[in-house]
Amino acid sequence: MTERSAAELQDERRLIEAAKRDRNAFKALYDRARPPQSLVFRETSASYPSGHATLVVAFWGVWAMYLMMGPRSSARIAGIVAIVVWILAIGWSRLALGAHYLSDVIGGYLLGLSFVYVATIVARWLERRTAAQSKAD
Repeated sequence: MTERSAAELQDERRLIEAAKRDRNAFKALYDRARPPQSLVFRETSASYPSGHATLVVAFWGVWAMYLMMGPRSSARIAGIVAIVVWILAIGWSRLALGAHYLSDVIGGYLLGLSFVYVATIVARWLERRTAAQSKAD
């Protein structure tokens, strides 16, 4: 593993921790009750937004962003499609298990997307900064 990829993994870890903090803040703010019947077990935390949806979009969305910034290839497209399918499957599973309402999953997706958006802005800024520094050298 290169030094740069280790730094990128550390950044990913920080992003996920921030997503968890914000998800918990939104849960405390809205304090929405979960659906009355769950198929597997009873969740005790608030329903909105879905933590699973938030974190799956924040984590895998950043990986999709890295793929989108790379060179065009069929592997890149396949990776992005796989990530999107995985994200949708996680949301569907939360609905199928009766753990969330649809609005909880959509809210989680939107909160996760906000983290991907910020990560994209930061990554592009760092890319431009690095390119400018290497031109100056």
